[in-house]
Amino acid sequence: MRFFHRRRSSRTRKAKWIFLSVLAGIFFVFLLWFLSVLGPFRGFFWYLPSSMGFFGEKQYLILIQNNNELRPTGGFISAYAILKTRFGKPSLDFHDSYEIAGHQYVSAPTPIEYLFGDDPFYQGWVFRDANFSPDFVESANQAETFYNYLYPDQQFDGIFAVDFTIRKLTRTLGRSRGGGGKVHRR
Repeated sequence: MRFFHRRRSSRTRKAKWIFLSVLAGIFFVFLLWFLSVLGPFRGFFWYLPSSMGFFGEKQYLILIQNNNELRPTGGFISAYAILKTRFGKPSLDFHDSYEIAGHQYVSAPTPIEYLFGDDPFYQGWVFRDANFSPDFVESANQAETFYNYLYPDQQFDGIFAVDFTIRKLTRTLGRSRGGGGKVHRR
């Protein structure tokens, strides 16, 4: 039995090379278009796989602010959530901001001390008022410091703040768990 090996002609190789070159060009043009559509988020695009946990689990602190009680970074921190991502799969756990209150006394900035210093229920500067500074980086670092008073082993890869109601959040995410119960759409 004899097997024939057909040699490819130079014309076939040339056609294949042209096809692959055109395909690579189309992909490159599409990539440039996609990056131009992203606009200001273009720089974030390259960090997306890492931030979604494809290179190891990531953990973020999300401050949920009530924009009806204004604070310098948006609103009163009424709740917080811990977002964990691993291989693109998010896990979100909600908590009440009053859970982080049993730490040692921390003296507040002068305006807070002046306003609340005579109140018998005043416990000092706490997590829910950590966003006193209009500089979000400073407020986020302060919120993480208060969080670490109770949970010192917890480290976050980033801190976000959102100003919207839980109803809009559950409409977007569907079912979630928080405080030992389930939160779902109505």
